[in-house]
Amino acid sequence: MDDYLFSGVTHTASTDALFKVYEGILGRFPDEAGFKFWSNQLSNGSSLTDIVGAFTKAAEFNNYAVTNKQFVDHLYDTALQRNPDVSGETYWISNLETGKLTKLQVAVTFIQSSEFNSKFQKYDSSAQSYGSGSSTAFSTSGSNIIDSSGTSVNLDSANWFGAEGTAQLPQGLYNRGYEGMLDAIQAQKFDTVRLPFSQDTLTSTSKVIKTYDANGNYTGLSLNGSYINPWADRGENAGLEGLTPLQIMDEIVQYADKIGLKIVLDHHRMTAGDGGTENGLWYIPGSSTYTVQSWQDNWEMLAARYAGNKSVIGADLQNEPYQGTWGDGGTNDWAAAATQMGNLIHVKNPNWLIFVEGTQTYNGQSYFWGGNLMGVQSHPITLNIPNKVVYSPHDYGPSVANQSWFSASNYPDNLPAIYDQYWGYIYKNNIAPIWVGEMGGAITTNGQTTQAEATGTQQYLSEITTYMKTGGTMTALPTGKSPMSWAIFAWNNINTDVQGIMNSDWTTINTPLYNYLKFS
Repeated sequence: MDDYLFSGVTHTASTDALFKVYEGILGRFPDEAGFKFWSNQLSNGSSLTDIVGAFTKAAEFNNYAVTNKQFVDHLYDTALQRNPDVSGETYWISNLETGKLTKLQVAVTFIQSSEFNSKFQKYDSSAQSYGSGSSTAFSTSGSNIIDSSGTSVNLDSANWFGAEGTAQLPQGLYNRGYEGMLDAIQAQKFDTVRLPFSQDTLTSTSKVIKTYDANGNYTGLSLNGSYINPWADRGENAGLEGLTPLQIMDEIVQYADKIGLKIVLDHHRMTAGDGGTENGLWYIPGSSTYTVQSWQDNWEMLAARYAGNKSVIGADLQNEPYQGTWGDGGTNDWAAAATQMGNLIHVKNPNWLIFVEGTQTYNGQSYFWGGNLMGVQSHPITLNIPNKVVYSPHDYGPSVANQSWFSASNYPDNLPAIYDQYWGYIYKNNIAPIWVGEMGGAITTNGQTTQAEATGTQQYLSEITTYMKTGGTMTALPTGKSPMSWAIFAWNNINTDVQGIMNSDWTTINTPLYNYLKFS
């Protein structure tokens, strides 16, 4: 392997086997502190059997493996990565019920099996890097995103926000299990999730804890005061107990990998909080905590952490750097910062796509935060590894910001020319692909949206989705081109100046909004 998941740990057969045990018994990526602790235990004479025994006795394991049947089914799911066959399940449960075998003996048998070792061979030292699967290296070819075989790939995406907020947790887990949520996203034909986070999400030591009522009755789980329902869907949230926000991200990534859902990680802001970036930059001037260096260090950590994972396909370097300049060489030259960051990421993980948002103003012309990519014409992002840059403008309807073009006499017919000017030309001129990383608005009235704004947003959504689907022609997709990729904001239940795909029950969908989307 080129890179270990954690710094300061050397590849050995024992540490490779330890990584397999984490995946096979606990069903998750190891946390750094735990992995290093058990690596030291191995060095000091403990056996893998000792560690398997400790894992099967841990509260994390026993939260979802209480009965013998649950224990056996969990091992089939995590160690063999399949549903149990009837005869095998019956055999193991019977031997546990009669006392012929202990749980430790059953668990050790599973991880010593040839089936287990064939499934987890990718973690041996001969493999390329750690992760939950062989890497998927997407690249670019002109205006298209392509896979390793050269086949065009579209990213029909949804933003699932919350981990960047004060709870440091994707929203909705008070109603749904995280696996159930990802299943639902995929069931609605989305193939990619844009997953926002903050620097605080990555560095937080807060952990998911149990909660109790005044009478001492167990009521569920909580992270930073935000309730997590441990019984929702298949009860998978129960397994989040004791995890930090970063470890929860690991669980989401792992399950996305399992079901074939792609993820683009989005550095949304520095501090944990609601909304976009605090100041339109990728650092906080004068802070010793939220620095350019910390921004770079965090991305390098994530690139190494998920190297080799099939689901995480790239890095959205910074959400809406609207105070940045483009190509002027100054302190806040976003193009220069993005170029440096992309190259640093590729040292750790050469497979990732690098998603670069725009600024707000270029040469005196202003657009939506993150939407102005006019500077690419004269100062494109050029990385050491070619064909990895995807430009990612943000674009919204009049319910979000009533731009002058929304009140023009020829609205909405004027929108294609506006898109061409600020970001569409990149796609049309085959400079690079476009992924509209945020788009949307409110299509019905509410406390923040008037009827005129709602109607205008309906027209906007019809226009922009047609523009992206047809490659900007508004008629037919040009030969050899794939549609532009996009990410609706948001999947979440939200009803402000933007509205989400989820209704308040986090189960049914907002059909009128959903019907505007044009999937590839």
